[in-house]
Parts: sequence; structure tokens; C-alpha cells
Amino acid sequence: MSFISYKQFVRKFYFPLLCKIKREQTLEYLGKLEQSQYLSGEEIKKMQWSRLQRLITHAYENTLYYKRLFNNAELKPDDIKTYEDFLNIPLLSKENVRNHQKEFLDRTHRGKFYKTITSGSEGLSLKLFYDRDFKSWVSAAQWRARRWFGVDIGDKEVAFWGRPLESSFERLVGPYKARMRNIMLISPFDVSKKRLDAHRRKIRGFRPDYMYGYALSIYKLAEYIKQAGKEKKDSFGYKAIFTTSETLFKHQENLIEEAFGCKVAQEYGCAEAGIIAHECPQGNMHITSENLLVEFLKDGQPALPGEFAEVVVTSLNNFYMPLIRYKIGDMGARLDHQCRCRRGLPIMRLDTAKVTSTIITSKGKTFSSELLDYINLELIKKGIKGIRQFRIIQIAPAAFEVEIVKQQPFLPESVDYFRKKMREFFGMDIKIDVKFVEKISRDKSGKIHYFISRIATQQ
Repeated sequence: MSFISYKQFVRKFYFPLLCKIKREQTLEYLGKLEQSQYLSGEEIKKMQWSRLQRLITHAYENTLYYKRLFNNAELKPDDIKTYEDFLNIPLLSKENVRNHQKEFLDRTHRGKFYKTITSGSEGLSLKLFYDRDFKSWVSAAQWRARRWFGVDIGDKEVAFWGRPLESSFERLVGPYKARMRNIMLISPFDVSKKRLDAHRRKIRGFRPDYMYGYALSIYKLAEYIKQAGKEKKDSFGYKAIFTTSETLFKHQENLIEEAFGCKVAQEYGCAEAGIIAHECPQGNMHITSENLLVEFLKDGQPALPGEFAEVVVTSLNNFYMPLIRYKIGDMGARLDHQCRCRRGLPIMRLDTAKVTSTIITSKGKTFSSELLDYINLELIKKGIKGIRQFRIIQIAPAAFEVEIVKQQPFLPESVDYFRKKMREFFGMDIKIDVKFVEKISRDKSGKIHYFISRIATQQ
């Protein structure tokens, strides 16, 4: 009698069964994406334009926001015949989405929908909604990119990914649901040496095929392994390391590759649009053009190839909450050369300013600043209103300044909760100076970061 491995069981039976139960079309869309990636650039643009026109018509006919927007601009969907016409549609900001959230929703939608909450690098929370189709396309795009490196559904994965901070059903069952898919979840927040050593031992016992997660957490683990001289023991056949959430510098990428003995590839995305782009084995970041339209705008106009400009996205598959010409707050550049991998998908470069910092406590513990985002998300989930936007500045190992833009109605317990969680993680003796401000100021590059470290000895 022949037996199949657990990874084959997940790939051939469990994952397809999950898709069928959830009525998701990930595998069908994955097949389509694997074919379309080798179309010519012009063929991909033609496909993209057809989907864009369909989305614009749908948004105009079925959402209050776009009906009003087009009418005020004296536009009709039929007027959008070229890219130049498309530029006449006003840009969309996070504030617009936040202030008119319900007006973006398809009034005719009757099927299942999903909700997620994000605050992003600017500390400005958003409630986002998407349908089953959008979820399937995003998952398919991720698996297509992973297959470029020989990674497939069912392969053993170690994921440095956040979990709810408070006790909940999701926190309890999440790791078990992940293990059913052959995934080991590891908290990315505490990157102190003691915790990293525990992670390393746990990972060695699992012997994964690949790793995925927050770039800073994976880099800190690789750095610890190199400093301990244990890279020979920890490079046991990884197919690839996939990083996300922030940009890696070249020296960080090189160190991760040395520690784990495999290629590192960066995934670029956001909650609002899904997988925007993914690095291929040749080192180029390919845009997922079948799923979205990406613009690079300087002063509202298309930037030249290679010129860093504002990244603006339009998701082509979220018909429940369409976001057209949405400013995600990142900087990037389009490149006009052809990749040696022969894929027709366009190439972009991301600004290295998208970087996560570390929080160093008075007791020498080190945390990823992503933890602050999760504290804010827990606050939102609990329905404790009061914080519209925040920024935390660490001025000493045991001293923090917290800038808060109030949300109305303002509940003082929102600030109390933030203080409580910060002390739980960073020490009960820390000083927290809360300042209420009208707005969070931008840095010289025009970006807003929810965490800034002013500790000279930052690692």
C-alpha cells in the first residue's frame, strides 16, 4: 500500500476541499494567472483595460460614492475610453475612504463578504470590505509568485505573522488551523535574543520548505543565527524566504540568504489591494497586472520610467468595495525593461523608505514596531473609540511620547488601553507622555510613520 505525504495531502485534498467549502476559486484563478503571465505587455494591458472598464461601470451604477463623484465631475463610464480619460477620475485618499466608508459598498451585493481592519504605516485605521472573488484572486497571485521559486501549496511553511493580542477564539484556534495547512505560526513581535533562540529551535524541529513574514522579524532571526555561527545547522534545504510588510536593504537581504542558504524574494502589497507586486528569481519586482492597475504619479501626472513617484492603485476584482485610483502612501518607480524570466508582467521598484523600526526596552528586550499597529487594531475590534490617528516616539529606553488625533466621540479609555498594553510589553516602569494634536506631521519625504525611534543606540 502506498501512502502520500502530508504536504501532498494538503495540496491534493485538503486545500481544494477548503476552497470548495468556502466557494473560493483560488485554484481556477491560479491556473489562469499562470497562463496570462507569459502574455505580451500589450496583451496584458488589453486584458487589464477590459476589466477596468467593467469595474468603473459597476462602481458608477452600484455605489453612492462613485455615482456622486462622476456626476459632480460631469463624467460617465462611457467617457473613459483611454488612459488619458482615466486620469480625469479624481484621486482617492484614505481620509475619503474612512469618511465615506459605507458609500463605497455595492448596494446590490447579496453574497458573502469579508471585513478587515488596517492602520498601515500612517497609524490611520480603516475598515475594509471585500468579496469572495477578490480573496480568491489575491490568494492565486500569491501562490503563482511562490511557484516561481518551486514552492507549492502544502509545502511546509514557517510564518512570522501577527496574532490577536487578547485572548479570543481566533487567537486560540488560529495556530491549529494553520497547522492543518502545514503552516507553523510564530509571533513576529518579540525579537530579543532569548526569544529568537526559542524560535530557531522550534523551526529546526519543524524543518520547513520555506519561510514567510515580516521582513524585520526574519532579518533579526537571520542576524542572530549569523552572530551565533549556526548558519550551517539552519540552512537545511529552504526553497525560498518570502518577506513582506517592509522593504529590505541589500545588506539585510544578503545576510538572510547567507543564514538560510536560499534566495530571498520580497512581496509588496497592502490590505486595500492585495498582492501589488512580487520579486521573481531574477530579482525584478513584477506587478500583478491582471488584478490591479498601478500608477506612478508625480504632481498628479504619470512619472517617467525610473522616476520615483506616488504609488496609486486600482483593484480590478473587488466589486463589493471598489477603490479607484487609491493613494496607498508609498513611493515607487516603473521600469521599462524586459525581465530575463520572459514574463510579460511590468516591473517596478519600491522606495526603501518603507522600513519598520525596532523598540528597545530598558531591560534590553527588542520588539518590532509592528506590535503598535496590533495594539491599535485590538482597540478598534473592542469598539473603544477615541483614537483617529496615532504616532509613538521613543525618546529613551523607558520613555515614550504618544501623539494622538482624537476621534469623536472621544472615550478616555482608548488612551488608557494603549498605555496598559505598552506597559505590558515594554515594562511597567516606562514613562508615557500623551499629547493630543490636530494632525500628525509628515517627514521630509512626505510620509507619516506611526513609530519613530530617537535612541542613538538603536540596533
